[in-house]
Amino acid sequence: MRLSEEDGRLYYKLWMPLLEYINVKHKVAPKLKKMINAVSLDPNEVSKVADYLWDHAELIDEYLAQNGKNLPEEHRGIIASWKNCVKDTFVLERHLKKGSILIGSQNKVYQAVGIISSWEEMFPAFILPVVISATLLPFRDVIISDGLMKSYPTILGGGVKRICKATYMDAKNSGTIIRSLPEGAALPAAPKVSAKKQTRLSNLYMLKVYPAGMSRDVYRVIQISGSETLDKLCEVIIDAFDFIHEHLYEFCMDNRMYSEDRYEYEPEEYGVRSTDVKIDKIGLYQGQNFSLHYDYGDDWMFTIHVQKIEENKNRMKPCVIREKGEIEQYPDWDEEW
Repeated sequence: MRLSEEDGRLYYKLWMPLLEYINVKHKVAPKLKKMINAVSLDPNEVSKVADYLWDHAELIDEYLAQNGKNLPEEHRGIIASWKNCVKDTFVLERHLKKGSILIGSQNKVYQAVGIISSWEEMFPAFILPVVISATLLPFRDVIISDGLMKSYPTILGGGVKRICKATYMDAKNSGTIIRSLPEGAALPAAPKVSAKKQTRLSNLYMLKVYPAGMSRDVYRVIQISGSETLDKLCEVIIDAFDFIHEHLYEFCMDNRMYSEDRYEYEPEEYGVRSTDVKIDKIGLYQGQNFSLHYDYGDDWMFTIHVQKIEENKNRMKPCVIREKGEIEQYPDWDEEW
C-alpha cells in the first residue's frame, strides 16, 4: 500500500523546501548545496538534515512563519502536522493489504503506507521481521515515513518473532493499532446518509462456502445482501473461518486462479475488475459455483456455491447461519516461527 501518485508528488513538493531551509539556516550538511529539484542527492547527507529537523521539530513553526504565507491552508496543515513525528527503532513485522505493521517503543503498533513505493517493495515479506530505524509522519489520514529508513543486519530468533507476532495480534484484537498521528487523532467522519432516503430493493444470497475439496467436512453457509460488495463478502468469509484478514485476494468466476474472468482487490493491471462492486451487479445465479482465491502465497481456494437467491426488502448484516468443521490458516506456524 502506498500514497496515490498525486499525494506522493505532493509530499516531496512540501518536504524538500523544508529540508533545504533547515540545512541552509543551520548548516547541517554543507555538502548539500541545493536540494530542491536536484538531479541526485546523497541519502546520507539528506538523512543528517532530516534527523536534525526531527530532533528540533519546533523549527517547523519557524519555517511556516517565514515561508508558509503563499502555501494553501491544507499544505500548511500537512507540514505543521509533522511536528507529531515518531522517530524510533521499529520491528517491521508484516505487510497487510492496507499498510505495513511496525512495532516501536513501549510495544506501540503502527500501520504505515509507502510514499512512492510500498514498504513491501522495499522490504520483501520473506525477510521479515526486520529491525529498522525510521521517522513516521502523519500525511492526511494515514502514516508514512520520511523516506529515509535504515535497516539493520540483525537476525531475530524464533522467540522474538513469536513475541512480535503476539504484540501485533494483541493490538489488532484490542483495536489499538495506531493508523494516524498524533496517536488517538480522530479520522475524518464518514458522510451521513439521509434518513429519508429509501433503501433500494436488493437480493438476499445464501452461499455455501468451503475450502476446495472439503464440502462435506468443513463449510459455512453465509447469508448476505446483494447491496454488499465482494470486499465485504471476503471479509465475512475470512472471519467465518477464523482466518487473519491480512492478504490480497481475488474472486474467480470460472474457479481458476488469475484467470481473465475475475474480480481483484485493488487491481493494478488494466482491464481487471475490482472487488469494490456490489454483489447484485455481478450476475450470480442459483446453483452457480465461483471461488475466492485468498493469499497469493498459500493459495487458499474457497468454493462458493449459490444455494438460494431471493428478494430482500430490509437492511440486514451478513451472517453465518450454518457451519461445520474447522481449518487452520497456519497449521505449521509453531515450526516456521
